[in-house]
Amino acid sequence: MRHRGTILFVVTVLLGLVLPGSAGPATAEDPRLGTITGTVTDAATKGPAEGVHARLYRYDAGDGFVPAANAPTYTDAEGSYSFGSLDPGHYTVELSDATGAFVTSTWPGGAGVSGSKPQAPGDAGVVELALPEEPGTQEPGTQEPGTQEPRTPPSGRLDAELSRVLYNEGAPASTTGTTRAGYVLSARPGGWNAQDVAFTYQWQRVVNDVAVDIRGATASSYVMTRYDVGREVRVEVTGLKDGYVADPGYSDARAVGKGASVTTARLVRAKVRTRAHGRVHVYVRTAPVVGATGWVVVRVDGRKRASAKLRLSQAGRVTLTLPRLKRGRHRVVASYVGSSVASGSTARAVTLRVVR
Repeated sequence: MRHRGTILFVVTVLLGLVLPGSAGPATAEDPRLGTITGTVTDAATKGPAEGVHARLYRYDAGDGFVPAANAPTYTDAEGSYSFGSLDPGHYTVELSDATGAFVTSTWPGGAGVSGSKPQAPGDAGVVELALPEEPGTQEPGTQEPGTQEPRTPPSGRLDAELSRVLYNEGAPASTTGTTRAGYVLSARPGGWNAQDVAFTYQWQRVVNDVAVDIRGATASSYVMTRYDVGREVRVEVTGLKDGYVADPGYSDARAVGKGASVTTARLVRAKVRTRAHGRVHVYVRTAPVVGATGWVVVRVDGRKRASAKLRLSQAGRVTLTLPRLKRGRHRVVASYVGSSVASGSTARAVTLRVVR
């Protein structure tokens, strides 16, 4: 699904000065009124962008930015637009093409504005417009009595570069693979609204419904670790193409389960005397990103006879000593109980022979 947004440019009009001796509201010809002008260029062709829709908003302390009384306009063949007869206040100019494409700002001395509509004046991209100062006292004979130098109306210029939006369209971004720690998830970028698109990837872990970037996980595939167990993982796919602004696509978040384990057991000696103790080597294998921790239990003829707790530093290896057993053959089975990040497993039974 396409996610559209609009970028607004904040223009601060500082027109609080009143001419001495003036009274009543300003008129369209009053030099106290301001003008906002600008040009828009196409990011792909670098030429003027004609027919871009421009709409003016005025800031209201109670309601935020609301449409100004000035009628919307469109850029001309030179890519130019203009809003005149502006009273003092704070304004934004909303620019978009017929498809609602984003606009990025590139005016001298200003920072580019991105994101959603500003909530108050003073955000990035402020342009200040001010009236010229009152003319000083003129020397005698330099001007006729009762006249003033003409005052130039304040104006602001806001240039912008119009870029098309590149977004995930049709088939959504998705992931394939088994969602268990130690397994690999692969990203599929899905369908996009342009051809010959390059992609970047950022895998994210969802914690308490908040997606957090996984450091270093920027390839098209990702090996889930012990830290993903019990959480969800998704991928952010961003398209790259000249002349376009990226609108990322996201796969569905998928829950990650425990990693798998495989347990094997081997007797140190297959035959011992009645006065000796049998010993069992146990090896619990997991993916390196999971690691084996937790309890290993050894049962002899169905009865628990030994146990040990694994630590990560042991790399899944432990040797257990059995109690003395009666003469005869004994069935020995080793099991890994599992942990919070790895599932349990049981080794094949081995036979211990006890002789006199």
